[in-house]
Amino acid sequence: MKVQDSLQSEKVQDPPQSEGFRKYFSSVSWLLVERVFSMGVAFVISIYTANQLGAENFGKFNFARSFATIITVFAPLGMGAVMMRNLINYPEKKNLTLGTVFATRATASLICIIVVGLVSIVFNALMWHDDLKFLLVMIAAIPVIFESFNVLADFYNSRALAKYHVYGELSKTIVSAGVKLLLLFVFKADVVWFAVVLVLDAIIYDIVVVSIYRFVFKESPLQWKVDWSYSWEMIKQSLPLVLSGFVITVYMRLDQIMIGELLNDKEVGRFAAALRFSEATFFVPTVISNALLPAIIASKKESEERFTIQTQKLCDFLTLTGLAIAVGVNICSYWIFKYLYEPEYADAQNVLIIHVWSGVMVGMGMLANAWLIANNLQKYSLNRTIWGAIVNAGLNAVLIPKFGIEGAAIATLFSQAVASYLSNAITADTRPLFWMQTRSLIGLGFLSPIKDVLSGKFSLK
Repeated sequence: MKVQDSLQSEKVQDPPQSEGFRKYFSSVSWLLVERVFSMGVAFVISIYTANQLGAENFGKFNFARSFATIITVFAPLGMGAVMMRNLINYPEKKNLTLGTVFATRATASLICIIVVGLVSIVFNALMWHDDLKFLLVMIAAIPVIFESFNVLADFYNSRALAKYHVYGELSKTIVSAGVKLLLLFVFKADVVWFAVVLVLDAIIYDIVVVSIYRFVFKESPLQWKVDWSYSWEMIKQSLPLVLSGFVITVYMRLDQIMIGELLNDKEVGRFAAALRFSEATFFVPTVISNALLPAIIASKKESEERFTIQTQKLCDFLTLTGLAIAVGVNICSYWIFKYLYEPEYADAQNVLIIHVWSGVMVGMGMLANAWLIANNLQKYSLNRTIWGAIVNAGLNAVLIPKFGIEGAAIATLFSQAVASYLSNAITADTRPLFWMQTRSLIGLGFLSPIKDVLSGKFSLK
């Protein structure tokens, strides 16, 4: 039997369906360890970076990343979840699925970079009049072309082998941290070089995950095949998700852009300092939901009852975790900004106090995405995120001039609640999801995950 048709060792076999959630959940530990380490390192480095660059340059750097992200978010084309579903349901089409998604994403990435360049030229000529900001935006857009190899992360997760994705992330984090420390303490580098590190990060990750695919799986991306008709089929299935992803990115990044336009770059820097800490806490629901998406899909194939029970359990756990994190951060917020940041960032404490509660809604949103995909209801992803974007843009326009960066944090919290939770009550198809989330939010499901964790039974088996 050819190597590309079957993996040669037990550790790379497809997980037996009978093991269900247990095997998929075991991969969460790898992802959690990586996220804790990576986010911890990134947060510490970001503190030194913010303090050395100052609020204005740190604001320009984050403005550039947000501006580039709003355009380059189209590059993955929302194909990740659909690709993972196809890898699970049609493993014999692995090379065709990986190759097609890779080629499609690479093409979309090149188009996105060109669009970023054209749009930035116009904005710089009409509004920014800042060549440094223009340069930072262009550099921040480049990594998207290398992120086409993220198809391998989805491949590893589909086989409950998240550790191989983790190896790539850890390698990127360690090398990136080393380079940034040199830039900070040896070369005293300016903000441009920190933008260049974003490109280096993407390249390092690609080298590691491709090497693992080549030497552990004994396969090569050169074996991948491309079928543009298959690509179009997946794009059509993913269209609601890519549009939803764009809208999500807009209302997650619009605040920094509007702060930059309505206030100034220094306020963007202060807001970004709080945002970095707050978003660092969002890794828990993100990692758990992404790792368990294959298992959620698998449970749906087994029985509707099993799917409902396991999804409710996951919703309870994510909600409880988000609430616990928000309370802990609120308690520690004063000391965070007193001892970690320069005095010019002190005003960002209130932003952190407000914004971190969005993590509860992030967990609900991740759970909702998994529920919609498993039920083939991706079309509603766009509807609910459009509502969130409308609320976010409107509240930002009203609250930022009146309350400054605290207003932007309030806008984010309310828009997340609308997109991740309240909008699910609108249609009959998504109302079961709304009631599931409501049960978790009011506490009816809290005792179940606590009891399971304490007894060692929270394996989602």
